[in-house]
Amino acid sequence: MNLRSAKKPNTQPSKPKKTTSPALFNPDAQPEPKELPVKRLKKSNKKIEIIQKTQQHGIPLNGSTDFKVCREKGSMVDKTEFIKEFIENPAKFIALFPRRFGKSTNLNMVKTFVEIESDKNGSELEDQNKSTPPYFLGGKTQNGERLKSMAISKHKAFVEKYMGKFPTIYVDFKEVHHGNDFESMENDVNKCIYKEYERHKYLKLSSKLDEYDKAYLTEILDSKKIPKDNLPKSLKLLSKLLLTQWGKKVFVFIDEYDAPINYIFWK
Repeated sequence: MNLRSAKKPNTQPSKPKKTTSPALFNPDAQPEPKELPVKRLKKSNKKIEIIQKTQQHGIPLNGSTDFKVCREKGSMVDKTEFIKEFIENPAKFIALFPRRFGKSTNLNMVKTFVEIESDKNGSELEDQNKSTPPYFLGGKTQNGERLKSMAISKHKAFVEKYMGKFPTIYVDFKEVHHGNDFESMENDVNKCIYKEYERHKYLKLSSKLDEYDKAYLTEILDSKKIPKDNLPKSLKLLSKLLLTQWGKKVFVFIDEYDAPINYIFWK
């Protein structure tokens, strides 16, 4: 026997043949659930941590459009010179910008700047009792917050002439989104405008208004709504009362003026 031609026995253990998971062939087989990667969990925790820090540092996540709240929370970009541009270029001004662009906040900022601060009897407050100046000129607020001055404070003559000098009407129609018919929408509009009558309820005590005007105002406040016949001209009537009381023209601000139309359109 030729020993050279003889094959040596295979002493290596045979490798097991690879088998393919039945899930690749069986469409009904369900893959085993996998745990979330550690990296994704870390990202999620980091996101929560960022939100917590954001709340801790006072940046409002509730979307407040109140100028004073935004100033106290430190989330207000200084656009106060817009007030000067807005007032010195008088016109019927409509702000048409996308949502979340700060339209309501800027509108509230202008209203806060020009509005006369008065007590419950309709008398203008003394300068030392006014709450608004620190929000524009810097200083300590009545809430104890210490704020820096804003850009508008550089225009001293303008501030002296306009800050806290005028009566205002501020109507926000964003709450007009209920009901399925005209009457329901009309009631919502009525409530929005009534809020301004209630805010200026000191007018019924005014010695500058005649008895007819005070009786009209008292009727509205007692019934908590504006008579339907007077609703179309209700803002004009309130403006007239404020003009008589203060002897100055009235700033009228209307926010979300298209909310009722949008509600009907998208519904």
